[in-house]
Amino acid sequence: MALNRTLCGEEWMNEYKCDLAQTAEVQSVCESLLGQVDRLDVCVLNAGVRRLFSFQDMNQGDFVDSVNVNYLSNFMIMKLLLPLYKSSGTYVFVVGSHAGEMPFEEGGAYCSTKAALKSLTDVFRLETRSFGIRTTLINSGAINNRPKGNDAYKIQPESLAEVIFNLSTSKADIMVGELEVRPSRPMRSDHYGMDKLQYV
Repeated sequence: MALNRTLCGEEWMNEYKCDLAQTAEVQSVCESLLGQVDRLDVCVLNAGVRRLFSFQDMNQGDFVDSVNVNYLSNFMIMKLLLPLYKSSGTYVFVVGSHAGEMPFEEGGAYCSTKAALKSLTDVFRLETRSFGIRTTLINSGAINNRPKGNDAYKIQPESLAEVIFNLSTSKADIMVGELEVRPSRPMRSDHYGMDKLQYV
């Protein structure tokens, strides 16, 4: 199943329409899932928005959107679906970003929410591992999910999905707490702002 703001229309995905920037929608969908789903083996929290502005140009709405999608929605899903996680022994994957540890110009909203997401995930892992819930934070480099040029040098979405699948099917007695994933063929360049992360 998938929570999507824009539905893909793929029947196999069993989609639920949900804008993660809207906390009321997140709560409503999660409560519905608790009443409809008996088991959840894997949960991948990978939504994110990039509002890239300098402090001078950033408006409050863009910042709040970033907090809601990149951070608060993760907290809400973790908390609201926790009963299902406990009963299922869910493997939870949280997709973070190198931006959480390598801030860049115009990344005030994006970098800070990704940094906060790491701490949130660390605490969640500490509090839930005794229930058989495994949690992995995946700190990823540039992913080719928005074609912008030089895409061959970025991580392909299918490659990251394969990493997640392999971890999710690993033996239950191990858990990778945090995994850093980078493009294998970095380009070297002196770029500004978020473009720096394209070449790490």
